[in-house]
Amino acid sequence: MTDLVLPPLPRSPMFVNESMVREWQDFFRDIFNLLKNSGNVNLSDLLTSMAGGVYDTPVSYRAEIDELRRMIEAIPTPKSYDKDISDLARLMVSEAYRPQEDEMEDIYTSLGKNKTQKDLTFANDTGTVDLFAVTGDVFVNIIPVITTDVTSAATANIRLGVEGNTDAMIVDSVSTDLDARGIWVDQTPDNEIESTERMRGYIITDGNDVVLTLSAQVDAGAITFYCFWTPLSSDGLVEAA
Repeated sequence: MTDLVLPPLPRSPMFVNESMVREWQDFFRDIFNLLKNSGNVNLSDLLTSMAGGVYDTPVSYRAEIDELRRMIEAIPTPKSYDKDISDLARLMVSEAYRPQEDEMEDIYTSLGKNKTQKDLTFANDTGTVDLFAVTGDVFVNIIPVITTDVTSAATANIRLGVEGNTDAMIVDSVSTDLDARGIWVDQTPDNEIESTERMRGYIITDGNDVVLTLSAQVDAGAITFYCFWTPLSSDGLVEAA
C-alpha cells in the first residue's frame, strides 16, 4: 500500500458541526474508487498510515485523520464488519457523516464554502492586528460579532480591511461603540440582529492578509470574526492569524 497515490487533500476543515464536509467525503470516495478493485483493504490501517505520514500527509491534517480513525472504530457494528475501505464509502453517505445539505450547504454556498474563526481579545493593543492569513486568490465574507464591550480611554477608531487597503471592508468606527452582542458589518454596529443584505463579500488576490487597524490604544474587549471563504486560485486558503 505504500505506493498508493492519494487524491489531493481538501484544504477545508474536515468537519462542520460534527458532520464531515463534502470535500472530505469526496476525498474518501476517491480513495475507495482507487482501491475498489484491489481486494480488501483495512480502513484502520490506511488511516493510521495516513496519520503517520506514510503518504506524505501534511502534518496539519494528521491529527484530524487519526481522530477520524478513532471515531470510525468506535462505531457499533456487526461482528462481521471489518471496517474495510468499501464500508467507508457506505459510511460517507450515512446520516452520521453527511452535512445537513438543506440547512448548511445553502448557507455555505452563498457566504463561502469554508469557515475560519478568529477570536480576538484586546489587551492594550495599538496599530495593526492580524486577523486572517490569506494565500492566493479567495472570496471572503467576514462577520464580526462583539462578545465583550470594547473599551478605549483614547476613544480609538477601528477599521477592517487588508494590507495596503485597511478600510476596504469597514471604514473607521468608534471603538467604544462596539458593545457586546453587536454585529459589526458597517460603521454603525447593530445589536443582536442584522440583515444579510448589509453584508458584503470581497475578492482578495495575491495573498493580501486581512487586518484590523487601530488609531490609538484599545484597552479591552473581544470580537469573534467569522470568515466564510471560497478558494478561487488552486492555492487559495484562509487561516486565522
